[in-house]
Amino acid sequence: MRRQRHIRLLSVLVVAALLLAVTGGGQALAQGTPPAPVLPQSFWGSVKDASGNPILSGTVEAWMNGVKQDSIEIVNGQYGGPGGFDERLVVQGTSEDVGKTIEFYVNGVKANETAKYTPGEKTNLNLTVSGAPQPPADTAPPTVANTDPANNATSVLVNKAISVTFSEDVQQGTRYDAISLKDANGANVDVTKSIAGKVLSIKPNADLGYGTKYTVTIPAGAVKDVAGNALAQDYTFTFSTQAAPDTTPPVVASTDPGNNATGVPVNKSISVIFSEDVQEGPAYGSISVKDAAENVVAVTKSIAGKVLSIRPNANLAYGTKYTVTIPAGAVKDVAGNALAQQYAFSFTTQAVSDGGGSGGGGGGGGGAATPSADKVEKPVQAGATTVAEISGKVRVEVPAGAVSGANAVIKAEVVGDEKASGAGMPLLSKVVDVTIKNGTLTGKISISLFFDKGKLGENQEPAAFYYDEKAGKWVRLEGTVDLENGKVTVTVDHFTMFAVFAAAKEVPKPGVVTFKDMQGHWAAEAVGRLASMGIVSGCPDGTFKPENAITRAEVTAMVVRALKLAPGSDQDLKFKDKASIPAWARGVVAAAAREGLVKGSPQPDGTVTFEPARSVSRAEMAALAVRMLEKKVGAVAPAELRFSDANRIPQWARASVGAAVAKGIVVGYPDNTFRPDKPVTRAEAAAMILRLLEAAESK
Repeated sequence: MRRQRHIRLLSVLVVAALLLAVTGGGQALAQGTPPAPVLPQSFWGSVKDASGNPILSGTVEAWMNGVKQDSIEIVNGQYGGPGGFDERLVVQGTSEDVGKTIEFYVNGVKANETAKYTPGEKTNLNLTVSGAPQPPADTAPPTVANTDPANNATSVLVNKAISVTFSEDVQQGTRYDAISLKDANGANVDVTKSIAGKVLSIKPNADLGYGTKYTVTIPAGAVKDVAGNALAQDYTFTFSTQAAPDTTPPVVASTDPGNNATGVPVNKSISVIFSEDVQEGPAYGSISVKDAAENVVAVTKSIAGKVLSIRPNANLAYGTKYTVTIPAGAVKDVAGNALAQQYAFSFTTQAVSDGGGSGGGGGGGGGAATPSADKVEKPVQAGATTVAEISGKVRVEVPAGAVSGANAVIKAEVVGDEKASGAGMPLLSKVVDVTIKNGTLTGKISISLFFDKGKLGENQEPAAFYYDEKAGKWVRLEGTVDLENGKVTVTVDHFTMFAVFAAAKEVPKPGVVTFKDMQGHWAAEAVGRLASMGIVSGCPDGTFKPENAITRAEVTAMVVRALKLAPGSDQDLKFKDKASIPAWARGVVAAAAREGLVKGSPQPDGTVTFEPARSVSRAEMAALAVRMLEKKVGAVAPAELRFSDANRIPQWARASVGAAVAKGIVVGYPDNTFRPDKPVTRAEAAAMILRLLEAAESK
């Protein structure tokens, strides 16, 4: 505590020096030049009653101009001390305050002694009061400081132990047994509760349900502080648990060529499309292509997303039937669920007399097609895949059972490009209208659209779209692109017009970095975003340690990375204690010193120290954040400070805190306090830095 008070005094000195530098720079304000800041004056000494007996405990306050300047605890009849690291009572004024009277209050009673404000002086002032005032009684009830999981948190683990942290140490109150955890239907969840210091722990006796919203209620009077003050109001918060784990195995959605397809080109690359993204399974090596005599065909296999590609290493034989077998376990989804059953399909290659043209029969045959260069109609075959294809333009596959109705006919027809003209993108394919006669689509069909890849421009990619007649616009579809063969394959559950356009390439968003101790934490998103931007980093064990107090070295690193400053050199480190700055932080601290973001703490011998391991208070963090913001956007007008403890915010920090509040960089606690002296946690610092960057971008 004494070291922290000393450091705070030095911080005040630094801020005063900075303000002197700014006002000395000649910056004029519209309403005139403000009073110049001066160095603070500090006090220490004994505290006695009128009989000369020491007052052993309590608080001493310093007041000037009707405003409380600072307060300090009484320890064994003394407040503060003369030592270099002793805390002292600090008064900060301006040039207009020199010589003004400073009054002192001991436990709320005015002391007999006063002082005249003398900037820079360290004053030994012994105080006496009439009577023997005692420390004020604790009448403030505890409040909830934070919860884990936070209010409205999502994806919370089903075995999560819930914790509620209060503003002070608590114990069981009269309504402790009424603390509850309920699901979305209002059903009570059996829990075990315990209290340790400030933390109430609520442990469900069994795992919670997946994908369920829960509400925690802490009724008024459930806990009380050590002085007996009970929680004054009910406190509730909600969270939702993680989705149930994926246990559904992938299935084959379609194949190309389709089952029983005929006239398949001998240089055909075979595709198997699954219901979800897949990867190699334990039986991947057993995937096979065999001819009618059971001879194995040498192939090269690969997987991209949902598509398994099987490419024969040489052209297949003409007029030959082949069977593709995907054994159970050949592939698995990203959750590890393997293909449950073997899947096999057959096709027959083109006859020599076809002259190498692309075939396109299929669907079991048996029905007469309406041949045309721009139109095809195929009767839908029961129990088999039906294929309707216009060579080089479109291929439609209707799986068995996807269409209901007797005598159903699938129709694909190339239509005019008029509708495509309003898409705002280059057209790469024909516009194809896919319809059905005498039937209803009850499942999904596969459509492959062929496009001219030579029309693709730089930073463009082929994408399939369907035309929404009601909205009068083209809507993009997710599909599989075969750029080598100029083909996009999509799976749809409706009929309309389809086409391939040259869409602007989508720039992938950087993945959000996650840490294993940030699950369900209120600052998880902010920390993840800053980590993805390279502004914050975690610990070697994969954690972020969000509740640890952030150090001056750590927060300086965040600031420098956020401002994208180049690392500094050892010549920029003028601090007496530069040897104590960790190697990982030397470059960023040097950069911050070079840019004037950090100045260090003045020492009696005229040197300055950086103190890299010291924590940072909320008032200091607000001041640093505003300096960063004003470096980007210029001066920021402060907001009115409406916190219930606004009088505790030091004079030197009030304008910065007000500006930070105005820009939404800092916020108060649920009980409307700001707590300026509270050390900033790593999570809080990350949230403030992210809000600062957003405020700078919104200007």
